[in-house]
Amino acid sequence: MNQKVIILLLLVSAGLLSACSKTGDNDLPTDIPVADFEKTWSVVDEWYPYLEYKKIDWDQVHDVYYPLITSSHVDEYLQVINQMLLELKDGHVGIYLTNGTVWGYRTPRQIKDENSFDFSVTEKYLTEAIHSLENGKLQYGFISKIGYIRISTFSGYGGLADMDVIFHELRNTSGLIIDVRHNGGGNSENAGFVVSRCIQEPMPTPGWTEKGLFKTGPTLQPNLTDNYSNSIVVLVNGKSFSTTEHFTMWMQQTEKGTIVGDTTGGGSGNPMMFLLPSGNQIRVSTRFFYRYDGEPIECNGIVPDIVVGQTASDIQAGTDKQMEAALEFLQK
Repeated sequence: MNQKVIILLLLVSAGLLSACSKTGDNDLPTDIPVADFEKTWSVVDEWYPYLEYKKIDWDQVHDVYYPLITSSHVDEYLQVINQMLLELKDGHVGIYLTNGTVWGYRTPRQIKDENSFDFSVTEKYLTEAIHSLENGKLQYGFISKIGYIRISTFSGYGGLADMDVIFHELRNTSGLIIDVRHNGGGNSENAGFVVSRCIQEPMPTPGWTEKGLFKTGPTLQPNLTDNYSNSIVVLVNGKSFSTTEHFTMWMQQTEKGTIVGDTTGGGSGNPMMFLLPSGNQIRVSTRFFYRYDGEPIECNGIVPDIVVGQTASDIQAGTDKQMEAALEFLQK
């Protein structure tokens, strides 16, 4: 038994896990902790696509954590389930408590780049006032003759009409920067709406495996209305995650797209929510998505064509090195 497991056992037996946040469900039936645990384990066993790739022995994980469940207090057991889910090291996996608390995992690159971007610093490079759509989720403007699009999320809007506006306004620019740093993902259809303005021919996308069955990815179709024909730079970092990584990969595959910044977060799994007997929920990845080179997006992310690291110190100094690299590339 490894040192981490021994420490967890000691914590439970000593009652020290109660120092963490409580769920407040002291009146739960005593069989609920085991039921929640077994449901969580079974969902991962049935749906999670990366166990073999990550070399995780899920049966052994069950044997390690089951004693912790049976020996924990009723208001502590969800912390044990969370610890079990953390073994997956997956940014899409987490536990959603009935009180609104969410526990989950952040990838090393997400943590590294937490403070490496601040739009207020980036905005200073623009030569005109920024325009906002969808309550600021989409923004666009100009840096002299270069167009700039900031997409902070692919969630919470229908992007087709928005892209009509943005690409029409930026149609005569000499180059384009699409900034998806700190974009945690969202609706892949919205990502496709952007890519469709940047391709002239249908573009196949890599597929995925779900429950062991391979499925072919969709073919993205060009939208020739205000279709963009000049060079494009996509800015990314470690907090570009999930659907944003698909978007980055697709743009890298286009003839005119160049990726600048730092490697994306490395998370892609089409997560689904599953209800536990207690009423709490877990979120679990269900698809093994591939890159164009056949490797998974999970763990690996998308590596930029031009790697430019950036730190919190750069931001504090008022400098956006990644933006400067994008401008230098487009102004050649």
